[in-house]
Amino acid sequence: MSTKISTEFVAKHLLSKNVDRFMVANINGKIHCSNPEASFLIPYIIESREYKDHEAVLIKIDESTGCIFIVSIHSSKRGRPEGGVRLKYYSTFAEGVDDVLRLSHGMTLKNAAANIWEGGAKAVIMPYTHKIFENIDEGKASILGNMSPTRLHVMYQMAGFVSSLQGLYLAGEDVNLNSADMDAMLQKCVHVSCLNQKSGGCGNPSPYTAMGIFKAIEASCQVVFSDNSTLEGKKILLKGLGNVGYPLAESLAKAGANLVIFDPYNQKSVQKLLSAYPSQVSNTTDYQQFISTPADIFSPNATSLSIGANEAEHLQVKIICGGENAQLSSPELVDVLHQKGITYVPEIWINWMGVFSAYQEHMGIVQSEFLVMVNNIHRTTLQLLKEAILADKTPYTLAMFIIQQRVKELHLIYGHRGIKIIEELLKIWCNKNPDSSTDAMAA
Repeated sequence: MSTKISTEFVAKHLLSKNVDRFMVANINGKIHCSNPEASFLIPYIIESREYKDHEAVLIKIDESTGCIFIVSIHSSKRGRPEGGVRLKYYSTFAEGVDDVLRLSHGMTLKNAAANIWEGGAKAVIMPYTHKIFENIDEGKASILGNMSPTRLHVMYQMAGFVSSLQGLYLAGEDVNLNSADMDAMLQKCVHVSCLNQKSGGCGNPSPYTAMGIFKAIEASCQVVFSDNSTLEGKKILLKGLGNVGYPLAESLAKAGANLVIFDPYNQKSVQKLLSAYPSQVSNTTDYQQFISTPADIFSPNATSLSIGANEAEHLQVKIICGGENAQLSSPELVDVLHQKGITYVPEIWINWMGVFSAYQEHMGIVQSEFLVMVNNIHRTTLQLLKEAILADKTPYTLAMFIIQQRVKELHLIYGHRGIKIIEELLKIWCNKNPDSSTDAMAA
């Protein structure tokens, strides 16, 4: 199996075989592929280091947009799988598959951490080339009416694919998408969330997410430093001033913290923050200098994987607490950080206000519950950190134990309904019973 084949090669090869969609499903521990012509791609999924017995990976090759759409369903046990749609260019097909597998598994854990009755999924829009990605990304707009025709067509086609899945997957926004994109998808598909308020949604959940991370940082200080510790005078290394990082930085500065910012991609936001809090905020573009700076707290809020071996070796902080998804490049780093005396607060435990917002949209919106849940993050973070100390475990270990117990639970009313939908889709897509579809071992 070559990990270097491109997204464009996969798309054109399958289209040459008259295959524009296929799925790989795990039903009762047996792997099925809906189309024999696509079976050569099975190892890219089930042999990926990010594969965690995912229930299904559904793939659409959309020639009209020059994109591959992937919906990864990790688990539907606790309810309908929900997760954002990410628009990103991947240099190889394997890179995109790894990403969507990792992210969908993370959504299962995140929904369970929030104790929400939804499963975990994620989707990616993978342009064949970087030029196609740029053409789509340049068409972004804050309102639907200003979106470029190229981007609008991509959203319509992605929505059509989601709609074809019989309600299996609830789509939300993720990297490089916004509420306007979800409004566009709503015109072609009802199975979407993260809508603008004018469309009946909750709007951008990032401010609430930032509030939750702020509360978790507060709670961490109270455990690590003292019960009455505040953020006044605390030195915080903050990476990433995006939709979550910027409002978080503002809240931290207002609470009296001193911030060292690293974000070479959002210099306008950096300058805005420097102007607003000149005595509390500094900025560096030297990453090695940034992670080596002695401080109280490191708060990663970038895209993902901000903590690797380099960071674990050079960070000189007491707490790591941020809103970035999938922060650790390897789970083994939890023990490395613990041995250095660093309290790592797992993001999976604290960064779930976005999924709570999506949950509200299809269960019915109660605005007062948002602040209640934000305050719950403070309470549950305190509880986790204190119990971890008493049990002589890392917070990550204890959090994952609690979450994994919840992940095993079936929805109280609907049971494991998602797997029934997957079975039906498999029959439709391969036009035969699951037992006669292409088996991974045979492929």
